[in-house]
Amino acid sequence: MIDVTRDQEGLIQAVQELLEEEFAFSRVRRIFDAAEGEEREHALRSLPPRLLSPGYYRWAAYLLWLEQRTEFLSRLDAAEMEGLVAVKRARGQWESQHPACPCGARQESRFQSHCMSCGLTFHKREAA
Repeated sequence: MIDVTRDQEGLIQAVQELLEEEFAFSRVRRIFDAAEGEEREHALRSLPPRLLSPGYYRWAAYLLWLEQRTEFLSRLDAAEMEGLVAVKRARGQWESQHPACPCGARQESRFQSHCMSCGLTFHKREAA
């Protein structure tokens, strides 16, 4: 099995195909939005085909999303960066005080014996 995160040539192809697909869809978007049934299917068939396995496109889409976020981060000043560090520390402390149950529900305290949402019993850790 190919590790798509390490296949640079495949990733480049997937990104290029996604960009072409987005460009092509922007041209047929008005038709697609106004169309129904077979007209919509015809508009979708006019988009360029994907030639790689779905994993390449998921990885490429994630990296495109990440690229947008890193561009935003590069515009932050020092005070904003320090503020984000403080937010991360505060979130870590809060999450420690209100741990999540496997069901996802946050608890009132890390000392609770049962989940407030699903009723799961928490087992106390033995002291080392």
